[in-house]
Amino acid sequence: MIKRWPTWTFKRRSISIEFHRSLVGPVVLMMKRFDRRLIAKKMNTQFWVTQVFYGVSYGALLFLVGSGLSLIFGVMRIVNLSHGSYFMLGGYIALSVINTTGSWALSLPVAALAVAVIGLVMERVFLRPLGFEPLRQVLLTVGFAFLFQQAALDIWGGNNMDINPPA
Repeated sequence: MIKRWPTWTFKRRSISIEFHRSLVGPVVLMMKRFDRRLIAKKMNTQFWVTQVFYGVSYGALLFLVGSGLSLIFGVMRIVNLSHGSYFMLGGYIALSVINTTGSWALSLPVAALAVAVIGLVMERVFLRPLGFEPLRQVLLTVGFAFLFQQAALDIWGGNNMDINPPA
């Protein structure tokens, strides 16, 4: 015979949950916390406008990364899987320029030029000698993605950083 732990059944709003008796307190607290009336009070128009803005801006970022990857492959026939790492490096370089000079207008071209130089060096020195063999390109660019991520972690650290918006 299998020994079972004693369970309780909790019914609320046609939801039946069966759980161990030591979980009674946390589950009841969770059910109270997610009560519909409390959620309806906290979700107002400002919340939804903010969520739509965040969704559109994140979608635009994904579009930029995806279109850049598509253009690189379509025009140059290079499978560059370190494409996102270039965006990361550009962001960190822009952050460094903002922190040292305080100028947003200077940070954008400096970051773009720095990432362009890194990409040009990678293409001329490493990718061009490989030719158009996709497996070697994939292995090389994935390796560079790991190198770029580790370099960013070593240089800028893994903590969150705040940026003051431009005035």
